[in-house]
Amino acid sequence: MKARASSIMIVVSCSLLVATAQIFLKIGANKIVLTPLALLQNSPLLLGFALYGAGMLLLLSALRQGELSTLYPFVALSYIWVSIMAFIFLGESLTLLHWMGIVFIFGGVSAIGRGGG
Repeated sequence: MKARASSIMIVVSCSLLVATAQIFLKIGANKIVLTPLALLQNSPLLLGFALYGAGMLLLLSALRQGELSTLYPFVALSYIWVSIMAFIFLGESLTLLHWMGIVFIFGGVSAIGRGGG
C-alpha cells in the first residue's frame, strides 16, 4: 500500500497542528501553577492539549490510507514549523545551525516522500 497524496497532505496538516499545539503548550507552561483549578483555567495549556489531540486524530486518519514508513517522516516537519513559529510568536532566535537543520529535515522528508509516493 503506497501513500496517497491526500494522506501525505493530512500528515503535513497534522504536523502543522501539532507544532501549533507545542507553541500553546509553551505559552501555557510559562503560566503554570500546579493546582487543579489553575490548570483548568490555563487556556493556552488546554488549547495546546486539544490541538495535540486533534493532530493525533488526523494522523490516525492518514495512517489508515498509507504506509507508516512513508507517512511518518512527514511528522518531522513539525520541527520546522515549531522553529519558525517560536521565532515569530515567542521571539526565539534561529541560528545558522537551526537553519541548516531545517534544510536537512526538509531535504530528508522530501527524499522519503518521493521514494514512497
